[in-house]
Amino acid sequence: MRIFGVYCSDTFWSANFKRLILVPATDPMLDPRPRLTNLYNGLQLDSLVVYENAAVDRWSGLVVRSPAWLAINGSAWHAQRSNVEFWRGWELYLIAQPIALDFLVDFEPDPDRPSEPFSGVVSCVVAGSQLPVGEAVEFPQRPSDLDDFAEPGSNRACEWTPPGPGEVTITARQTFAVTFWASGAVEPQPDYVWSSSPTTFRVGELVAVNVNE
Repeated sequence: MRIFGVYCSDTFWSANFKRLILVPATDPMLDPRPRLTNLYNGLQLDSLVVYENAAVDRWSGLVVRSPAWLAINGSAWHAQRSNVEFWRGWELYLIAQPIALDFLVDFEPDPDRPSEPFSGVVSCVVAGSQLPVGEAVEFPQRPSDLDDFAEPGSNRACEWTPPGPGEVTITARQTFAVTFWASGAVEPQPDYVWSSSPTTFRVGELVAVNVNE
């Protein structure tokens, strides 16, 4: 509530004072919600990048039937805030808290060496679940028990195994819970999904060569 003094002519003479009135924050003159668009425009989220598995550097791409760990740059997984706006006595901003993460995976087989195509969503962090431990390099952190080889497809959260040679395009999608903060009062807003740029990796096969004479 805001308290306003009502005067007959001006505020100089106390005899002009009539009464005090209480005006709720939902009054169109005071309601801060019309500033939400401005606040969203001032919410510059950190860039989101698909984690590059070590196989890409070592073999110039992902490897057939070798699980790829799906993660993002660890620096992007943290609470973020919009620019602060001061408006009609309010201090306003948005708080964005990451709550979920998944990946769009689109695999196109090599037509000369055909295999099963794949296009779908691989779940990683589910909203409401216990959050995994992250680190500066990637989030979630690559586990030590990830198999060297596995069946094609997604066999666990944050993992996808290529079925054959070709190209795969991966897009990370990070979901934020958004809270509108107005001078200490808070109001939840619809969740916001922030996507990375699509990243394409070549998928190839490793060939074992017997060098024994």
